[in-house]
Amino acid sequence: MATLFDTTKTFRRVGLLVLAAAILILLVDNVSKYLNSSLNPFSPSITFYAEADNLLGTIPKPIISSIAITDTSNPEFLVDGVFPNHPDTVLVYSIEKPREKLNTVDDAISKASTLGFLDTYSESGNDKLTWQNNLQTRTLRFDKVDQEWWMRTQYFQDIEAGKPKTIVDDLGVYENSASKFLSQMGIGNLSLKSPAISAKYAKLGVDGLFTSPASANLADYVSIDIYRTLTLTRPLSSQQLPESIDKDLIPEPVTAKVYSVDPRKGAIHLITTGQMKDFETDIYELDFTDYNYLTSNAGVRSIISPEEAWQRVRIGDGSLMLLTPSNSDYFSVNQIHEVNRFSLNAPETEIGYWEPVSWDGLVYPIYIFRGKALLGDGRQADFVFYVDALVRIDTN
Repeated sequence: MATLFDTTKTFRRVGLLVLAAAILILLVDNVSKYLNSSLNPFSPSITFYAEADNLLGTIPKPIISSIAITDTSNPEFLVDGVFPNHPDTVLVYSIEKPREKLNTVDDAISKASTLGFLDTYSESGNDKLTWQNNLQTRTLRFDKVDQEWWMRTQYFQDIEAGKPKTIVDDLGVYENSASKFLSQMGIGNLSLKSPAISAKYAKLGVDGLFTSPASANLADYVSIDIYRTLTLTRPLSSQQLPESIDKDLIPEPVTAKVYSVDPRKGAIHLITTGQMKDFETDIYELDFTDYNYLTSNAGVRSIISPEEAWQRVRIGDGSLMLLTPSNSDYFSVNQIHEVNRFSLNAPETEIGYWEPVSWDGLVYPIYIFRGKALLGDGRQADFVFYVDALVRIDTN
């Protein structure tokens, strides 16, 4: 018969075995988590984004013309601050080739009516439709093949332009009106469902050029730019990631702006006045190419880091898109300057898209770098660089 001592000894052994088993289980679990975590230098890095595919085939490097600087420039390239986190892969989209469709002319007549033009138009070269108001002080043109809209006003002859104007002291009013403009014009491509809208006060000089005053009471017009936006990334779902990964770390999908030659101008550029309530009288200029972005079959491609993208700028593989002295007017055109230094504001680094000047079937992921340049005459200037963001395999 077992004594009390023997029973206690047995229980103690069992307890130690249970404790040892529990410790072993915890140890194995923690080791497993460590081996599967980004802290393990020997494990493959965990990505939260969809893997690159070949859905769109070969994607050529975009051809982006650069602003010139003087031949005597030998600038330094500096980095101020820390780059933001960036995804491993991004989505790449194609653009439908513009062409005339069965309803193109009827749709164009409807858009022209929204802008105050009658149904009567002239046609030249079989492709271009032109409307004019009664006094021929406003002209609207539409290329039914290339889907390009262009509207201009002879400001010093136009009756509406000659009337006194009151500009609202809240640019948000114009941003809201721009959204209504898209709706009334029937511009419904998915890339313009949630656009980024920028509005600036504008004043027309006697030379016919616009400047940007500091306040509404000094302005007589407002310049509005409407940027396309596209979903930039495709994060993996919680079911696609290892169980050991903290699901709270899964990033939300983000959107990115689509840029063209001038970073200050969106896909739709408008000059308007008043409260932009009456589109027939309040809109004076329009630039827009009505591309159909094919957002349903986007491809996924790997991108380089912002550090590598800035290095591309250093070796001359970036495109300088804006270089304006800091004391110059917002609407001033780019000029050739001598540059001693480009200082990148790293936290402002952005990933967006480049829409080519002429259709080539694609819109390209790019890094957008902003910062301050030191010019040869001692002035500072604001700069913007575009850089191809895709990983490129050197086949040479």
